[in-house]
Amino acid sequence: MHDLPTLQAVIFDSDGTLVDSAEDIRAAVNSLFAEAGLRPIAAAEIRTMIGDGVPKLIERALMAADAKPMDILDLVPPACRVQP
Repeated sequence: MHDLPTLQAVIFDSDGTLVDSAEDIRAAVNSLFAEAGLRPIAAAEIRTMIGDGVPKLIERALMAADAKPMDILDLVPPACRVQP
């Protein structure tokens, strides 16, 4: 018999494929926007913004909130940043 590796973890991308996470994503965006003094994003708006990663989501939400031009990466926590 062959020794097979033991499964260490299972990771799911919860962007709506397996679960409807739009409300959780909206809550996270609105928490971030509250800290930045921006208006909250409505439930109907968030569904059109999901896809293409966190920086793109924040960019779309900033445009929807009529935010002044700013560095998007300043609103994304360092742990969420993608390193080139």
